[in-house]
Amino acid sequence: MSSVNAHLEAAEQSPREGARYVHSASHSPQAGTWAGGTAEPKLQTPRVVRLSAPTVAITAQVASVFTGHFRSLNRFPSRRVVQRRCEVIVTAYNELNAHGYDIHEVSTFGLRHARALLEVWKKKRLSRNTIYCRWSALRTWSNALGKAAMLGRLEEYWPEFKGSDATKQTYHLLTQEQLDQRSAFLRQQPDKTCYLVDRLTRELQMTRELAFEIQLEAVEAVIHGESFLRVGVGGRRKLFPDMGKHAELIQELHQFMVERHRKTLAWTGRDLDGAITKYAARMTYVTKRLFPPQKGVRHESPVQHHLQRRQQPLG
Repeated sequence: MSSVNAHLEAAEQSPREGARYVHSASHSPQAGTWAGGTAEPKLQTPRVVRLSAPTVAITAQVASVFTGHFRSLNRFPSRRVVQRRCEVIVTAYNELNAHGYDIHEVSTFGLRHARALLEVWKKKRLSRNTIYCRWSALRTWSNALGKAAMLGRLEEYWPEFKGSDATKQTYHLLTQEQLDQRSAFLRQQPDKTCYLVDRLTRELQMTRELAFEIQLEAVEAVIHGESFLRVGVGGRRKLFPDMGKHAELIQELHQFMVERHRKTLAWTGRDLDGAITKYAARMTYVTKRLFPPQKGVRHESPVQHHLQRRQQPLG
């Protein structure tokens, strides 16, 4: 059993256990000699000091934060999912410590740390897809720390991430007819999550993140007469108006979420990044199955598909 897995078990048993503290008494420096006399060591008032790492390990803190975060969302992903997420974040803290950031409390993570990690990854010449996935993990971690609005999109800090036109031309974009065919195929499947997210992103011009965050109570509000759909929380909250034009889609969305007992559109047991990863993989598989690419031509990658959706204006 890995150390991360062990800490997850401890966090599940006592998720609110914080850092340990002890009382210690410190003495003044060695006594000096003044005017022929010797000063006695003065015992100072006991003070509270935080036990240093590794007593309160970064790994244990990360596991505790993630466990509490998922519980607050009323989501209970598998231990494997949480363990994989913890390992990514612990690796990021280790990289920061290796580059001179003496971090003992995970809650001190800020934008300067995220920027530093981005520079480290670029210097290591990691692939763009790897950097994108790691940045996405940092955004999820920021949410878990209660700093949801701290990190923006990767291209805001790395404009070159958008890629050159030459790279984009190697991908084949589906025609409107092909998009409709794919949507019809997805609609016939027992799990209509991908079908609904695809329609929401194309018809309401919302991002996939927001589509997965749609809450059942917000959909019911539209069913009961509200003309707009509320999506997201905090600084990412968006209002999508003119829901009367999308009544059929809203009805399908409501029926599916009720049947599957979902409070949000995302799959039960998956966080936002996990849902996006599963969605991208499923859409890529279905697209290749329905429309096999010609030799030397690839369909749009999940990362480029993701960026294209996020660059579209919101309604």
